[in-house]
Amino acid sequence: MTARFVSIAACLLLIAAVGAAPAADYPSKPIDLVVPWAAGGTSDLTARGLAKALEPILRQPVIVTNATGASGAVGHNKVRQTAADGYTLLFSSLSFLGGFHMGQYPFNWRELDPLCSLTDEAVVVVVNASSPVKTLADLLKDMKARPGKVSWAYTGAGNSTHLTAEGVRIAAGADFRGVPYDGGSQVRTAILGGHVDAACITGGEAWKDAQAGSLRILASSLPKESPSLPGVKSLKEQGVDFQFVLWKCLFVPKGTPEPVKATLAAAIAKAVQDPEFVKLMGGIRSDVRFLPPAEFTRQLEKDDRQMKELLTAMGLVQAK
Repeated sequence: MTARFVSIAACLLLIAAVGAAPAADYPSKPIDLVVPWAAGGTSDLTARGLAKALEPILRQPVIVTNATGASGAVGHNKVRQTAADGYTLLFSSLSFLGGFHMGQYPFNWRELDPLCSLTDEAVVVVVNASSPVKTLADLLKDMKARPGKVSWAYTGAGNSTHLTAEGVRIAAGADFRGVPYDGGSQVRTAILGGHVDAACITGGEAWKDAQAGSLRILASSLPKESPSLPGVKSLKEQGVDFQFVLWKCLFVPKGTPEPVKATLAAAIAKAVQDPEFVKLMGGIRSDVRFLPPAEFTRQLEKDDRQMKELLTAMGLVQAK
């Protein structure tokens, strides 16, 4: 998998990006990497792969802890209330932004310090391989010819797959009949069994079935064709003005010293280039994309506004 990386030389420039010299005596003990979701998912796999790559760089154990509950709010809150000393990191994702606007989180990302982005993952639009729908254009044509009749599966209200499906509906001006399921495995079963006309699932969930000839991937939610999903054109590349990047990232408690963040950012920039980590990300169809603290913060501000706009259009924003 070809991925976008920060070079090792550029890692040294990250000190300037956070405005501090590295912490000379940090780290001096194990680091806790908190994952707010259950073991076995792509977030957990990514965190564990990163922890393994970080340990020889930081010369300390990096221990992954799954702190689950309340759609991720339990783990996020645990880190938010932890000492800001650099020994507790939070693995998070774009879902943190949506969770706040939908009322699932009583606090937003500004109550933590952004550390860096790690990877980008796509949501894809799929149909059963036996479907007469061969292209995204075919699907949109069918939706316009039969408004509200084409059944489209996704996971839960406000899930990334739901947001992508609704984003397509709004951008294309073509309606469908939404079919929500409790989990991604149920969506996959529904589309493979021919119980729905179309579905949104993550690229990692869809890829093996597509390669096996069971599913047809029509489009990805990324801005353009991705190295991790070769041959899959994006929605935007096919004339639908919508994109959705399911990024994964790291935060630290608010007030973590700048020298500590500088040390961590430089170490992580190097860790994401580790061949084993790159291979792992290729296997789950994620693109490595590291952004240092300042650049990642700018992305957060932009994506937060766009997330609120989309959820508002969907009627899912909870008054604060």
